[in-house]
Amino acid sequence: MHIDDYLRLCAEKGGSDLHLKADGPAHVRIDGQLSEVHDLPPLTGDDTAGFAASIMDTAARERLAAGSEADFAYSLPGVARFRAAVFHQRGSIGWSCVASPWGARASLSSGCRPPSASSPRSTAGWSW
Repeated sequence: MHIDDYLRLCAEKGGSDLHLKADGPAHVRIDGQLSEVHDLPPLTGDDTAGFAASIMDTAARERLAAGSEADFAYSLPGVARFRAAVFHQRGSIGWSCVASPWGARASLSSGCRPPSASSPRSTAGWSW
């Protein structure tokens, strides 16, 4: 398994975000409701840590290793772009990923308006 399998499933189901934790199933938010993912196996601590190591750059890995969280963007070409937060949770690695689908489709399940041409852009936090 690879993180791409979980991210792709999130996008295919029309999910706005994906939550991963060790020793449990993944969860996808669809239309504002979190649902367990039964299409893919539950994850171990080695899975969530391995997923992180496989796609984070050196700076993000160093932030995570220092006991902090690491926020970064990850693109799955032709599927979606994701904003990921990887963090320490109860002795293992947890994930929270927010999807931004390619093309015109925008997910409104979070209650946020899609960005417009006049939307301010920021370089901090979860901004695109």
